[in-house]
Amino acid sequence: MTAAVAAILIALGLAPAAGTSGLAAATQADPASSPTLTLRSPAADSLLVGVSTLEATLSSTVGLVRLEFFVDGVLVCAVTKPPLSCTWDAGSAVRSRTVRAVATFETGPRVTQMVRTSSLEHRVESVDVRSVLVPAVVTDGNGRFVQGLGRGDFQLFANERPVAISHFEAEDAPLSVVLTVDLSNSMRRVLPDVRDAIRRFVSALKASDRVTMLGFNERMYVLAEGPRDAVLQGPGLDRLAAGGTTALYDAIVYAVGHGAGGSGRHAVVVVSDGADMASQAEFDAVERLVQSSDATIYAIAVGAGAKDRRARTIMERLADRSGGRAFHGGGVTELTEALAAVRDDLAHQYLLGFTPDANGGPRRLRVAAGGGRYRVRIRAVHEPAGAIGAAPSVR
Repeated sequence: MTAAVAAILIALGLAPAAGTSGLAAATQADPASSPTLTLRSPAADSLLVGVSTLEATLSSTVGLVRLEFFVDGVLVCAVTKPPLSCTWDAGSAVRSRTVRAVATFETGPRVTQMVRTSSLEHRVESVDVRSVLVPAVVTDGNGRFVQGLGRGDFQLFANERPVAISHFEAEDAPLSVVLTVDLSNSMRRVLPDVRDAIRRFVSALKASDRVTMLGFNERMYVLAEGPRDAVLQGPGLDRLAAGGTTALYDAIVYAVGHGAGGSGRHAVVVVSDGADMASQAEFDAVERLVQSSDATIYAIAVGAGAKDRRARTIMERLADRSGGRAFHGGGVTELTEALAAVRDDLAHQYLLGFTPDANGGPRRLRVAAGGGRYRVRIRAVHEPAGAIGAAPSVR
């Protein structure tokens, strides 16, 4: 490759700079003399679908002329000053993409960074054998939460064999919540009540908790993201507007992937009034994804969905597979009570971790607490979805 051709490819975001390889950050000059570029969103191996935020940061913006975002070699947006972010519609297909940020300055060479996102098939089949996280909720014989337990109060079993607990966090562990709200046309009547109930739910979270507000119909929209107070003070909640049809499975795939890879606990709260109508993802694949992730799913059926047996079955199954809970109720009172129950659950959730053996394979996990005196709720069997039981009759 000639120097001229290489320069053109770099300018288009199609090739890394000299001296770099793979998908790691690439700078085309001495790092000591060039600003550092970090591609914050999307993260490597995350799922990119629907209307998504592309975001980068620079250690210095002095002399910045232009920051461009390329997806699969195509320029999709550009900015000239902070905030260094823009939105781009990735469509409904969940597939791997190459995202590159290229910053150009008045003097000096460009700096770049590139990441590759994941496909649904890759995410479902990939299992991180280095660590498995197990969120656990402990209650007594009367259904009351048990607080103040330590690592020594828990025993963890895989296929009924005891395994060492390598990671433990109490109820105050960092929490990331992805609020996933159905914005399809059938939600129009209940949406004002949904907005008010969600505002109360977010207000009850800790100031340090991270919240993502995801709206969906046949597309996905990140409406707000950040610490609790930033989401409450921003316009995200006011941007909830109904229209279109329901791609429930695609939304769950995106929500599960959105918080993956972070530290602490990861919860997905889904509010919807109906069964899936427009997803690219199939139910079985979504179920396997939920089981293989560390996200806890809380599914709330509202409006017509609360009376739809098929919709309720779907949401109950996905919640159960993740160690979460499912709720249903037609009105704002039931929705508010369900969100309050979710908040209580998350406030009393422990996080256990262990390192699986090298041979992998299906695992049946069981957690005991307090010498077996307490009831412990964790995610369901860690096996392929087909081995657990027949899936409901859905797509």
